[in-house]
Amino acid sequence: MIHPALLSAFAPLLLAKGAAPAAPVPGLPLAYPAELQARLTEARRFTGFIDNCGLKKVLLATRRRYVDLGERLDKAIGRDRGIWGLQVKGHDLDSRGVEMFWTDKTDKAFAACSVATLNQSAAQAAKAISAYEAASAAATAPMAQGLWIGPVRVCKADIIARQSGVMRQAPGTLTVAFDQRGTKALRQVSVNSLRLPIAVRLDGRVVAEPILGDPIDSGRILVPFTGAAQLNRAAAALAEAC
Repeated sequence: MIHPALLSAFAPLLLAKGAAPAAPVPGLPLAYPAELQARLTEARRFTGFIDNCGLKKVLLATRRRYVDLGERLDKAIGRDRGIWGLQVKGHDLDSRGVEMFWTDKTDKAFAACSVATLNQSAAQAAKAISAYEAASAAATAPMAQGLWIGPVRVCKADIIARQSGVMRQAPGTLTVAFDQRGTKALRQVSVNSLRLPIAVRLDGRVVAEPILGDPIDSGRILVPFTGAAQLNRAAAALAEAC
């Protein structure tokens, strides 16, 4: 019989152990990292300066420079939205995922709008985009290996439901069944990316971008692949340790 005094002494430890938070699902954070959002906001602020400047006469070369910077930034944003969905905001996306004209509501990048400040802002934009790209590449480096749905790695430990596993369907597809924890994560990913392409990556390469009209509540997702080699590699990735 345990002495009441000892039970009282161990009670806080027992409670603390019972209250321990559940381990995160394998992969990246489900929430878009604040550091990446800060770098994106800075890049968008400088890149959008020409639209918020209002200078009537701008050299064609300068406009072309901003167009190129905008396309480069849009590509980086699209890559991150494939992972984190609507959470990736550059002040140009409303709550429905619709692109909006970006209006700078913060302090201006420069105090005055002139040819000189346009060129200065373009130079700052190039640096800011490079910093954003580098930060994003570092954050997503783990995706170089394995099968991923958005920010979640689909692998052996804790994600694939033991009783369901992986079932082969029509040629070129796999149905992946998640356990309870994975089902909750998959639903959050589907909500974050509703009506936006969710990037399915295999060893770092985007192999599918399904667009969902409704959240995934079942814990199952049908993943298409191109060719037997890709399908076999995906099936092998599901058996890998996380």
